[in-house]
Amino acid sequence: MKPLYKRYEDDKPVGVYSMGYCGYLFFTPKDDDRYTCDCVICYEYPNSNDPKGYTRAEYRRHKVHYTTSGRAYVWRNHWRIYISDVMRACF
Repeated sequence: MKPLYKRYEDDKPVGVYSMGYCGYLFFTPKDDDRYTCDCVICYEYPNSNDPKGYTRAEYRRHKVHYTTSGRAYVWRNHWRIYISDVMRACF
């Protein structure tokens, strides 16, 4: 089984959470990950040394949680990323 970064490196994201200069990319889980997580998220930042012009790092599996009012979020790096704040990617 390949590591996450090799399985998702060429996939197009379904959502983007922008933090200004950098951001998080959301992917739908593939066959092996579908039963263990709700989404796969990676960190993307610009990198002039890379031929593509950007670098993706820290691929991780995540489950979607809900607040008491019913708002969906993902817990990433000790803060909540609300699904309603994620922009749908239209590439």
